Amino acid sequence: MSFLHPGFLALTALFSVPLLIHLLNRRRYQVRAWAAMEFLLRAFRENRRRLRMENLLLLLLRCLIPVLLALAIARPRLGGGGGNLADHGLGKHHILVLDRSYSMGVLGPGGIRPFDRALRQVRDLAAEVSRQRGNRLSLVLMDGRATVPLRGTLDLPASRKALLSLEGPSDGRAVYLPVLDQVRELASAFEEPAVLHWWSDFQIRDLSGATPPSPSPTGKPKSGSSGPLTETIVDAYRDLLDAGVEVHFHPVRPTGKDLENASVASLSLDPGNAIVDSICNLRVVLAFRGRTPRGTTIRLLIDGKEPRTRSVTLRPGREVEVDFPIRFRTEGDHLLSAVLEGDALPADDRRDFVVRARKRIRILLVKGGEEEEDPILSRAFLFEKLCRPDPTAKDPGLLVFDPVTITEDRFQADPGMIDPFDVVALIDVSGPRERAAVRLERWVRSGGGLLIVPGPDSVADLYNLRLFGKRGDRGPLPLRLLSPRGETRRLEDPDPGIRPRILDVDSPLLSDFTEGGLGKILEATPINRYWGVSTLDAPETTSVPVGIFDPSAASEREVLLAERSYGRGRAILLTSNLSRRPDRWNHLDDLWISLPLIHSIMHRLAARDPGERNLTVGDPLSTWFAKIPSTVSLLDPAGERNPLPLPDPASGDPFKGWILPPYKGTWRSGPYRLEIRWARPSLDEETRLFALRPDTREGDLSYVDAKLLAREIPGSRILEGLTLGDRTETSAAGSGELGRFLLLATLGFAVIEALLAGLLGRRRL
Repeated sequence: MSFLHPGFLALTALFSVPLLIHLLNRRRYQVRAWAAMEFLLRAFRENRRRLRMENLLLLLLRCLIPVLLALAIARPRLGGGGGNLADHGLGKHHILVLDRSYSMGVLGPGGIRPFDRALRQVRDLAAEVSRQRGNRLSLVLMDGRATVPLRGTLDLPASRKALLSLEGPSDGRAVYLPVLDQVRELASAFEEPAVLHWWSDFQIRDLSGATPPSPSPTGKPKSGSSGPLTETIVDAYRDLLDAGVEVHFHPVRPTGKDLENASVASLSLDPGNAIVDSICNLRVVLAFRGRTPRGTTIRLLIDGKEPRTRSVTLRPGREVEVDFPIRFRTEGDHLLSAVLEGDALPADDRRDFVVRARKRIRILLVKGGEEEEDPILSRAFLFEKLCRPDPTAKDPGLLVFDPVTITEDRFQADPGMIDPFDVVALIDVSGPRERAAVRLERWVRSGGGLLIVPGPDSVADLYNLRLFGKRGDRGPLPLRLLSPRGETRRLEDPDPGIRPRILDVDSPLLSDFTEGGLGKILEATPINRYWGVSTLDAPETTSVPVGIFDPSAASEREVLLAERSYGRGRAILLTSNLSRRPDRWNHLDDLWISLPLIHSIMHRLAARDPGERNLTVGDPLSTWFAKIPSTVSLLDPAGERNPLPLPDPASGDPFKGWILPPYKGTWRSGPYRLEIRWARPSLDEETRLFALRPDTREGDLSYVDAKLLAREIPGSRILEGLTLGDRTETSAAGSGELGRFLLLATLGFAVIEALLAGLLGRRRL
């Protein structure tokens, strides 16, 4: 037998109260001889034995009543201690884990969420644990991270304050391994034996990584096993059990019928570069986890205005695409918000997407070699003409690019001029000087696009030394340059048989060549001369979408086009220059080839990774500045402004720029706004938008079966059905609560004592 409140056993001493009263009543009378009483005393002596037994019975009942009452308040239980949430004796370290991932926010009948039920149980158990001497209490929250608001505390007021201040579910996804690591650390940090209580909905994808099963035909929350749990998670739980930690799982699942969830799975823009006054297409992908098709509405907001609504039909297990043609009227950051009609899980019914609209894509063409009298003979002429075929055109679709051509000498003298441009093209440049190379490397890493087209005046060693290094560790050059191959030929010279070869048809650079036979035309275009490259020390992020077939080359791994991701930007190497010079290197100047090729390259280089501004909840928020700001403040979705740390301006390098230290408090989905002020009064304040989206995999709402959980982690206990009204109760085999029975017995004995005392008193009169 054990007691939930052993301290109240001291109240059993109250049985002495009626005993003392009885003894005092016997001693307060004085015996006096009285002749008239002899007759009565003789009758009393004849009934004394009966009266003594009656008085002893009343005394016993009166002493038993406070003893039973004290035992009832102490709440004794029969059987082992594992059946009750807090029945573990004295000196235990109770570690409570509460799942705050957004799937715990499913709205049930009356608006009650699984999180609300779990939190009520956590508070009740914490109150029980805190009433016992020697117990410690720790609380771990799981919502994409592991936070510990209570760590081995013995302070009841502090624990109550922490539990009362808990908010609802965050927008993060459940992650088990960081929490298990934190539990292991807590269990070993204190001497008391540890008892782990884990409240969660235990979704299949979180624990096994497998695709959830099909929705239940009844529409009820479905539990199923889709394979074993992740081995690392199972091993972590077993390590806890081997270390002597008692493990108790408390599955808290949604209630109600017809539990379905629709979510905004993704947003994407086509083309990726948004140009002011040019029409682009926003594609919204919707996912649905339900049992029957249903209709819904999707609403699009641009900067919180201009709502557009579409009606769609969602089908179980399928994705639905909805397209919205949009046009931006002003340049800068714009916030696109796709909002679904509300359902039981509101966290993934909205998704924000940040798009940066530009007035034009600014391209800096740096031409090398000697100045030509005829501009058509310039090696950069064709690039400029293809990017801006008609400067007088009024159609915004023909004015996407804004090229500026400068000489190599000017670029080498002032490499800082590249900052306002989106793309820099080095065409027949001999090689960047050290200062220019450092600037280019920083600029590409921060998100710029670099096109390298070596020519007859280029020096391979300068490129390799300053933009490649060893295996590409010094800069963004995709491949190490070797030496030129082939010979320049005039149009009437015999065809040498060197041809391009498409190696990756799925490359974004070749999206215009996959239809209409342009790919075959590209592979039939003669190549006269090109730069050889080494693929032996190619960086991991380098890809080769177009190679070269050269019958005379010893190596079959010749390259025409190579692309490399570098930091937040990318670089492209074109080994054979396009031009209309008589000593042409190739015949790619034909408009069928040159126009889609150059436009694809420029769009690809100008496109910024949407992941830079569009992040998942929990991802660190950071960005690069060309100049060091004076102050940076952050406005999160809740409207709270948080100043961010800045480096010492004296230690910053204005030449290299500044990277904002990662901000890791992104646990709410929605827009985040950076407001930047500069040290120079002449510079305008700047605002940068970021959008944090929830991980929609958390909204699958398919759960691990309790039997599978118990089988995979033997030695643990699965406690289900814990919520009874507003109280948290637990029943388990081999244990019984005696408190209510003792209260009823106390009441019964009190009634019997009162009736017996009244009966005996009337009979004695």
